[in-house]
Order: sequence, then structure tokens, then C-alpha cells
Amino acid sequence: MEIQFEDRHLLYDTLVKELLLSKVGETYSQKAMGNYTITFFTKEFLIMYSCDRSQLTVNIASNNAPDDWYNSVVLKNFIMGSDKLNIADPNNFSLRSVWLANDFIKENFNKLSELLNQKNYKNTRSQIIAKLKEESKTNSTAGHA
Repeated sequence: MEIQFEDRHLLYDTLVKELLLSKVGETYSQKAMGNYTITFFTKEFLIMYSCDRSQLTVNIASNNAPDDWYNSVVLKNFIMGSDKLNIADPNNFSLRSVWLANDFIKENFNKLSELLNQKNYKNTRSQIIAKLKEESKTNSTAGHA
């Protein structure tokens, strides 16, 4: 299901109401196939909903590093202790993936706040980068075996 800019509230309404999020930014480009982003603020992190070429994503960044975005699936896998962080999701880029991301954010709001706060975000970032580099090496050597 494609969500047009006019219907963007369907992506985030319930999460905004439940967590009392504040909208801090919104972009729309009719020239770029109707691409848009909507960004919300919490005390410790930002949540950005994006529609790029009809592909929906939810990304999260620490307020202390607002240009360092992580796909919500990567953070979910990090929190859940998965062996891999960057796993292909069969729901990827769909409205269902957004709703699953919203459920994850709601259920793990305190944990996300802790990992992305001023005290912890650098350590969290280092751990995620190390894990992603490890995955990249494993994936590149697996193809040469």
C-alpha cells in the first residue's frame, strides 16, 4: 500500500498520540516522485518517517548525533541481541514495516532512550558500527569460499 503525502498521518498517528511526540521537520518534493520525510523529537532521540520512491522507512537518531541515522530494523536487532543487525525484512518498505517499527519503538522506548542518550550514544554507535563491519566482512568472505 502506497501512502501519499496527504495521508502521511497514517504512518505515525498512534505513536505520536501514545508517546506525545513533537514534530520538528517535514519535507516534500513533488518533483522527486512525491518523496517526503517527517521527523519527530523525543527527549533523547529523533524518529524520521521517509517515503522515497514509494518505499517507506523508519529511521532513528540520537539527539546528540542528529545526522547519524539508523534504520529501525538495525536498532531492533541490536537491542534483541541478534547475530546480524542488517537483516533483510520481508516487510521492508511497506506500511506493515512502519507499523512494526512503531510497535518496536513503543515497546522499547525506554531502552532506546537509554542507548541514545548523551551518556551512551557514542558507545552504542561504536558497538553498532563494529557489528556492521563484522557482518560486512563475513558477507564478503562468504561469497569467496
